[in-house]
Amino acid sequence: MHRSWLSALLAMPAIAACNFDNRGLVINEVMASNDNAWHDEWGEDEDYIEVINASDRTIRIGGYVLTDGSGERARLPDVQLAPGELYMMVADASPEQGPQHLPFKISSSGDTLVLGDAHGFAVERLDIPALGINTTLQRFPNGRGVLVACQHPSPARDNGAECTAAAPSNEPKPPRQD
Repeated sequence: MHRSWLSALLAMPAIAACNFDNRGLVINEVMASNDNAWHDEWGEDEDYIEVINASDRTIRIGGYVLTDGSGERARLPDVQLAPGELYMMVADASPEQGPQHLPFKISSSGDTLVLGDAHGFAVERLDIPALGINTTLQRFPNGRGVLVACQHPSPARDNGAECTAAAPSNEPKPPRQD
């Protein structure tokens, strides 16, 4: 049976489908089971997806689409990212909470994410393995390397060159709203 080039791309492993020299927007970090590692603007522990502009030009992410394993889709907001800039999205199935909130969660027992560009082409497909509490899938080095399971989350910060604990931050975490 003949497969189209798009279905062949979607069937490839995530890493094999990547061109690290001029990638544009890519998924940089994913957390599927958050227990007090990061809080959204509502003070809630939620799953998150971090994308990064891995190119050398500014990218407008409006029109890009994230799709989860169930087929639920979310169009990214009309935001410009400078080269190396990160954008955090909250995977909490609560899009009414704001433009960064997605209409789906990420399953900690494994899931799939597909990032599609504004022209409808799949940019990246991630088959997320089962991840433990506060374990992330991160790119090392930041924005360019392969995805690695890491027990040192770095939400809204560069991942660095390898999976190591970040230096302590002087910024307090937002208070929890229980």
